[in-house]
Order: sequence, then C-alpha cells, then structure tokens
Amino acid sequence: MEQSEISKPKNRAFPIAIIVAILIALFSIAIFLLFYSGPYKYGLEQEGIEFFSNSAEPAQMLKSLGSRNSFIISPEFEEKGSALPFMTSALTTFTGILVANKKEAITLLRIIDASGELRYCSTNDGNRNIARNITSGECDSMLSGNRSVKILIESANPLLPKPRVILDEDKITIEPKGLSGMQRLSLLVLKAMYANSEDIIRQINERLGGA
Repeated sequence: MEQSEISKPKNRAFPIAIIVAILIALFSIAIFLLFYSGPYKYGLEQEGIEFFSNSAEPAQMLKSLGSRNSFIISPEFEEKGSALPFMTSALTTFTGILVANKKEAITLLRIIDASGELRYCSTNDGNRNIARNITSGECDSMLSGNRSVKILIESANPLLPKPRVILDEDKITIEPKGLSGMQRLSLLVLKAMYANSEDIIRQINERLGGA
C-alpha cells in the first residue's frame, strides 16, 4: 500500500509536464509572430528587398503613389558622415526620374546628429536654384502635410534582416540595411512606380558620358 501511495504523485506529474511543454511552445510561437511576422497586412519580397503595406498589395500601392503629382524626397544623414555620397546619389536618381515624368520634386535633406536626433533640414522648395535651411519644427511641418507624397530615405540599419520599403497612403519609407545597396534599392522602387525608369537612367548616363 505504501508503494502505491508513493507512485501516485509521479503519475500526476507526467500530464502536468506535457501541459507545461505545450504552454511553453504556444508562448514561443506567439513571441515569434509578434516580433518576426511584422504588423503589416501585405508583404512582398523582390530581389532580396522586402515591401510592406497595410493598405493594399505593395505593387498596387507603388503604382498608385507614382500617379500623384507632387513628391518630397527626404534623405536622412549626418552632416559630415559617410552616408552623404550614397544619399546624394539616391536623391539625384529619384529627382531625375520624377522630373522626367513631369512630377514636382521637392528636396528636403534631414541632417541628424550622431545620436540620430534631427538637427535641421535643407530644402529647395521645388526650385533647383534655391537652397535654404529650415528648423526641425518647419521640417516636421513639411513632412506632416498631405499635399505631397513623402519619400523618406532613412539611415542604414545593419540590424535589419533585409532592406525594406514601407508603403503608406502618402508616404514611402526606404530602410536600407547598408549604404552600398542604396542605389539598387532606389532603382527598384522607381521601376515599380514608373516603367520608363531604366530608359531615363540610361539617357542621363549617356548625357553625362557625352559631357
């Protein structure tokens, strides 16, 4: 009788261990879905670049945004950092293709400090002969308006698994993983917006080569 009574807790412990294991597994799945699946309804990967949106399929969103008439191109970089030439190249590419497609292209450079805080901005107000500095408050005001589509080219984030593009109703946020892939990332976005992007780039390169 004593042996039978001693063995009963062991029998109860077995199903309890299974329940605990199931709870741990469910918790792990929940954590994975929360942190790795992302909060976006639509997703697409193309050429190693992830596109996300909550409004519609990424390809549809890019075509819709490309049909708008006014754009603010806003790269982010440190004033004396290594990102400047890469951001300038992306800015030039976006501006060239937008202008060639008869769109208004306003540049808005966001200059940040080493901690990532916005110091001030510089804009051309849509006129290539103008360049003026504005405060961070004025910069935020320009970016909060709904007249233009905002193209935000963020600083490189090496912690990202892959470069990504996040699409909203009036905003395209480009998040590169590294600086070296900036130009390819910009071109892929533009090609999805305008079928003539490659032709325009080729014509620009031919003119520069001829000069």
